[in-house]
Formats: sequence, structure tokens, C-alpha cells
Amino acid sequence: MPNYTKLILATTSPRRAELLRACGFEFSQASPDAEEIKDGEPHDIVRVNARLKARAVASALEAEGASDGALILAFDTIV
Repeated sequence: MPNYTKLILATTSPRRAELLRACGFEFSQASPDAEEIKDGEPHDIVRVNARLKARAVASALEAEGASDGALILAFDTIV
């Protein structure tokens, strides 16, 4: 099992950050540069969009040489 040293929330959503802080997590936030999909079944859309956001943040971290030990947490919501 990998040893993660930092948690990165792949969103700048204040509400998601508030929820994680309320659970006692320490983390940083990153704004994902990902083009989200809009067509398909809702359960597929949220899964794909969350993956796209996580990969976008991972790629940005790798480009900066800052991806070691990072666990990236990404979400998507359809209302």
C-alpha cells in the first residue's frame, strides 16, 4: 500500500472543503483544468468527470514535480 503524505482536494468548492475539515482532514486544494462531459447516464457522467478532474490535478502536480506522496480526491455532482 502506498504511503501518502499529502491529501489534495481537486476542487475549489468551499462546501467540499468545509466538509473535509469538519471530518478532521488536513489537505490542500487544487483547481482542476478539465473539460467535463455532459452527455450520458448520470452515474457515468459523475464517475468520468471525477476521474478527469483527478487526472488533471495529477498532471499539473507531475509537471511541477510535486506529485510524490499525493493522494488526490475528486468529486462531481449532478443535481
